[in-house]
Amino acid sequence: MCFLLCSLFPEDYEIYVEELVRYAWGLELYKGMGSIEAVRSEVLAAMDILRNSCLLLNCGERHVKMHDLVRDFALWIASNRTEFSFMIKSEVVELWPKDESFEPYKAVSFKTSRIVELPKGLLCPNLKILVLGGDKKMTTSSEFFEGMTALKVCALNSRLISPDAFQFQTNLTTLHLESCKLLDISVLGQLKKLEVLSFSCSDIKELPEEIGDLDNLKLLDLSYCEELQRIPSQLIRRLSKLEELYLHGCQLLKWATESTVREERFASLSELNSFSNLIVLSLEVSSEDIPRDFVFCKLQRFYVCVGFDFSDFYGLKMDSEICPFSRSLKIGGSIIEACKQLFKDTESLNLKDMVGYPNLVPSLESGQVVFSKLTSLGIESCEHMKCLIDTTKQQVLTNAIPILQSLERLEVKSCDEMQVLFQIAELRSIQQGPRRHVSLQSLKVVTIHNCNKLRHLFPTYVADSLGQLEALNISSCLELEEIIPKTEVSNINLQSLREVHIAESTSIQQGPSYHVSLQSLKVVMIYNCDKLRYLFPTSVAESLGQLEVLDISECLELEEIIPKTEVSNINLQSLREVQVSGCSKLTSLSSLSHGQILENLRTLHIWNCSRLEYTFPISMAEGLPQLNEVRLQRLPELKGRDGNDIVLTLPSLQDLCVDDCPQLTPFIISAKIQVLQFLDMRERKQSCNLIVPKLGQKLSNMEYLTIINFEELFDGGYNLSSLKELILGDLPELRVAWKDPIQVVNFQNLTDLNVYRCGRLRYILSPTIARNLPQLSSLWVNECEELEQIIEKDGQTSSEGHHLQPIWLPNLTEIRIYKCENLKSLFPKSVAYGLPKLQSLTVRNVSKLEQVFEQSGDEANGSEEKEKVIQLPQLGTLGLEKLPNLVSFSPVGYHFVFPSLQSLSVTGCPNITTSFSVDSEQSGHAKTEAIRSIDENIVEESTRAQQTTWPIGSDMGGAVGNEVENTPFSEEGDEEMNLTFRRCQWIKQLLICCSISQTFVPTS
Repeated sequence: MCFLLCSLFPEDYEIYVEELVRYAWGLELYKGMGSIEAVRSEVLAAMDILRNSCLLLNCGERHVKMHDLVRDFALWIASNRTEFSFMIKSEVVELWPKDESFEPYKAVSFKTSRIVELPKGLLCPNLKILVLGGDKKMTTSSEFFEGMTALKVCALNSRLISPDAFQFQTNLTTLHLESCKLLDISVLGQLKKLEVLSFSCSDIKELPEEIGDLDNLKLLDLSYCEELQRIPSQLIRRLSKLEELYLHGCQLLKWATESTVREERFASLSELNSFSNLIVLSLEVSSEDIPRDFVFCKLQRFYVCVGFDFSDFYGLKMDSEICPFSRSLKIGGSIIEACKQLFKDTESLNLKDMVGYPNLVPSLESGQVVFSKLTSLGIESCEHMKCLIDTTKQQVLTNAIPILQSLERLEVKSCDEMQVLFQIAELRSIQQGPRRHVSLQSLKVVTIHNCNKLRHLFPTYVADSLGQLEALNISSCLELEEIIPKTEVSNINLQSLREVHIAESTSIQQGPSYHVSLQSLKVVMIYNCDKLRYLFPTSVAESLGQLEVLDISECLELEEIIPKTEVSNINLQSLREVQVSGCSKLTSLSSLSHGQILENLRTLHIWNCSRLEYTFPISMAEGLPQLNEVRLQRLPELKGRDGNDIVLTLPSLQDLCVDDCPQLTPFIISAKIQVLQFLDMRERKQSCNLIVPKLGQKLSNMEYLTIINFEELFDGGYNLSSLKELILGDLPELRVAWKDPIQVVNFQNLTDLNVYRCGRLRYILSPTIARNLPQLSSLWVNECEELEQIIEKDGQTSSEGHHLQPIWLPNLTEIRIYKCENLKSLFPKSVAYGLPKLQSLTVRNVSKLEQVFEQSGDEANGSEEKEKVIQLPQLGTLGLEKLPNLVSFSPVGYHFVFPSLQSLSVTGCPNITTSFSVDSEQSGHAKTEAIRSIDENIVEESTRAQQTTWPIGSDMGGAVGNEVENTPFSEEGDEEMNLTFRRCQWIKQLLICCSISQTFVPTS
């Protein structure tokens, strides 16, 4: 039957198993079970069987999902067998089925988000379970339920519940109201057979007194009722059969304390101890709510969070969701005594801000099991705690069970006095006793943060039990010297350790000691360990065959990753990513190989290593068949020869960034590169260009480029057909990127071109290159002070240029030009015809810019017989900002049309003469007239200059078919402007940055 219950939920729904438990209880699927906990065990067992049979999918700790095909099969069974007879509508129902009889159905499940009104007087005499889901608050009244006399389980989601809704449902056993708005629920006190009642996430401010009349109630769920403020005094005590109570997530709920005024009559936590049957409790309260001398009674399952800030509670939501299945304690402050009855069975324990406790276990009694069930332990900001376990003053019997034997996760944070995790001085003197008094045989994850007096983590006898450890995270432990101290013991086998993260532990001088085996280690990340001289001794490195990621940063004393030895058997065959930064004493990476190849290395990032001269020796560099991404940044001593040349010419290399490596020129790179970045190359040795090696090959087959310096680039025949992204930045000597005449094979796949802070660059693209960029989609140019042109003008005169192939950039979608002080125009007007996909054009802080699309001198002085129209069909964003000398966007006699314009920003352009308008078909327009009539505009300015105009009668708001998002106007001056807008009902935002005498003056 649990299998069929899963079909009540929509497709791809993650079914919370606890919902099935409550439905199963209400339907009496397990008759004879005396408690909900017993039914829960049966449902969990059924879920295991269904998962193992592949009828359910596992998704999370307590959730399952039913595959669509399996669900169809379950629905077929449920719909065709009279003993079940389900009606399921998994899709959103728009209309309630009117012509269909509900009499035979025992289960109905609908998602009713689009139904306006529920029907009245439905005849459903056999209906046992009703599930209505949705996301729209729809009123649910008694008239809908009155024909459901046999209803036992009702689950409603996002309903507006009227006061009399359930007055006829006297047979209800389970009522589940989730995310509902509850107007008056006092009538529920009449449902004497109700045993499971849930108001989870519902809008309820006070639990009515009548709920105390539910004599048979076994489960009450008020979780995440964020508006709940009051439970009446003694109401909880009256629910004498209550087995499970859920109160987590009720951040406004108040409890009676010694200082509470009697008239307020709040419930007290002491009422919880009046139940003989209460075995499951979830609760989040402040330490002030705990009555004096109060102690929680013994519970089977619990989630108790005391003394944490309410802001912390919602990070714990996942823990509390699985409350019926967990034993979790979260205690803030010094109120441990209230929870002492729960310690023995606790599985998850978090302690925070405890004062006066020097250790977690102050003493061990003979044969006592201490925290034997604990799987997760977190200690934070316990300022007096010096260790977790202290056994120095105890005589431990030989039959004692190991402490923490089930612990899987350990987290210790901000314990300033913590010196050792386990006090071991006396333990060494009783080695004739049990070998392990603290056994971490189940430990998988360790996180230690900000414990500045901690010198080492695990004594040897404890480390010997760490065979299941998978992840080790250490940060900000300033005095930590070793993970495991050196001893005569050999072969500590950390066979499961996969990840090690160590950061800001400035006293560590070397990696793991020689006797540790790390055969499963995959990821090592070491940051800010100032005294670390080497990472792995040779004997440890020989076990690193599974290492995949190595990331070392800011280790100032690091000289070698692995010390060199004459004989070694090191083979890092799985290493695929190496990142090294801020290691000022490291001179090469040769110690990674010890003569072996790194056949799986794909990514190499090295930056800010002031003494690094070489990456790998030649023999090793030749054995990097999969290396495809190399970033070399801020390496002042890196040389352009030997192994470095081999690395940069590998045929597999696709992404190369060279940034501030002044000694690297000349060097060779692969012409098959896809992403190429040259950044901050300031020091030039000689005046040569980027050329192709004369290897006797045809131009179309050229595979390598030689970088000699960064004054002129790409002067020669070459093939860069693989290049997709080119970034040139901080190249103060670069004068020319492309120089014509040039034999271009192709740049057919270049999509992104970004040029910034190239102070001497005069133009970005040569005409030949501009005609051969079919895939270019993004062009960014920023802070190029001497830039005169984006595309260099053709060498021929205008009278001769008619036969030249026009410049066509068919896929260019975005142009951004910022802070290029010497640029007077963006493009010749002919380029505008070749921008069919341009979506965004932004020009900002270009102080000398006069024209966006430039017109020739002849056209400027003459007149056009007929106006020429140029369309930018996809232009959605146009920004012209802080351009003090801008006169025109479009040449005189040319009419630009923008059918897709969504955002127009023209600010800080006091001399612009172009008018922008919108027609009735919602297309934007830009025109520059030789002689303008101010009477035709609705924007009038003083004699300085006019900024932006919209012709009278134009519908500026409807312009932009997808609605104008921003329409800024700005005037840099004190002159007064008068703006009048007509028919602008669609404008979402209007920004006016100038002096205006009146705003929104009524017009006749």
